[in-house]
Amino acid sequence: MNSPANSSESERNRNVLVIDDFDVDRACYRRYMQRSKQRHYQVFEAESSEDAITLYQKCDVDIVLLDNSLPDIDVFSLLHHLLSVSKAHQPAIIVTAGDCEAAENIGKRTVQIGAWAYLIKEKITSQTLQATIDQAVEDKGQTVSA
Repeated sequence: MNSPANSSESERNRNVLVIDDFDVDRACYRRYMQRSKQRHYQVFEAESSEDAITLYQKCDVDIVLLDNSLPDIDVFSLLHHLLSVSKAHQPAIIVTAGDCEAAENIGKRTVQIGAWAYLIKEKITSQTLQATIDQAVEDKGQTVSA
């Protein structure tokens, strides 16, 4: 059984799987999370669907940040796969999309399929990313867009 200190500590920590084929985007999200003074983010990174599936099955993650355009799989197939994996603790999935109408439509469609939210990459800041992650962890049953 967890003591109050352990429970409080786990509430301050977040395990995040970032799935994006661009090193620069993954590094940016990692930096944004490292800026937090309220909590610690353990970041796992995957640049392909194969790496993503392996890490997703192996690691106990709270959140998945999923790029909407990976070169080796379409976002809908990977999202369906991640949602179908039986886990004791199902993480919330946040899709990242570019700032254009087509990408926004993809983001909205992923939310309809089961993603918790989608974020427009060009509008992501340290504050919006941390707030969205925290909100998703606290309330995974609803969907939002930002």
